[in-house]
Amino acid sequence: MSPTEHPEQARQLIGRELKSWRLRRHISQAGLARAAGIDQASISNYEAGKRDLRVSTMIRIANALNVRVEDLLTQQVQRAILDQAD
Repeated sequence: MSPTEHPEQARQLIGRELKSWRLRRHISQAGLARAAGIDQASISNYEAGKRDLRVSTMIRIANALNVRVEDLLTQQVQRAILDQAD
């Protein structure tokens, strides 16, 4: 079962990775929201896998966390995306 075949699974995987990076950076959801220019409820929903994350928003979040966008994608999601591109 591929994350790209099951968007809810991909959202959950990305959300867990986002939360992990946020906690490693010792940033609250509210602090990340301020730094990324989005509301705290959205950060909460992204981390919980309840909301789709647009690429433009992912870039803003990655910049606020000082990580690459690729760092927010688990290896499982990256592989699924690459497999679909083939």
